[in-house]
Amino acid sequence: DDYEEGTWTPKVIGHTGGVYTSSNLKGSYTKIGNLVHLTWYVTPSSSVATGHIQITDLPYAASSNLGSNNGIVTGSCMIDNLTLSSGRTWVSPYMSHGATVIQFYQSGTNVGWTQLPVDTSWSMIGTISYRTV
Repeated sequence: DDYEEGTWTPKVIGHTGGVYTSSNLKGSYTKIGNLVHLTWYVTPSSSVATGHIQITDLPYAASSNLGSNNGIVTGSCMIDNLTLSSGRTWVSPYMSHGATVIQFYQSGTNVGWTQLPVDTSWSMIGTISYRTV
C-alpha cells in the first residue's frame, strides 16, 4: 500500500509576484494512496509580494483527473493579525483540480468570496486534504 508521512517547507507568495520572508515556515503531510492531508504554520514578516496570498511548493499537486468541479477542496485555518476587507470575518484555503498552490478566500455573511490580498506581518495555521495523481 502507498503510505507516506513527511515534512515540507511552505513558500508564501503573492500571485502576481514576490515572496514573503519568514523565520517560521513549517508544514507536514500524510499521503495515503492518492489522498494528501496537508498542514502548515507560517508567520510571514517582510514582503515584496504583490496580489493575493498563496502558498506554494506543496509536496504533491492536486489531481486534474477528477474533472472540473469534482476536485475542488477547501480546508480550514486560523489567522492572526491579518487585515480582512470590510464585512469579511473568516478566511478559507482553496484548491482547484490540478492546483499547485493554495489560494485563500475571505468572506462573511452575505458578502461573497474574494481572494485575500497580501498583507505585511501575520500568522496562519491551516490544513487541507485533497486528491493527487
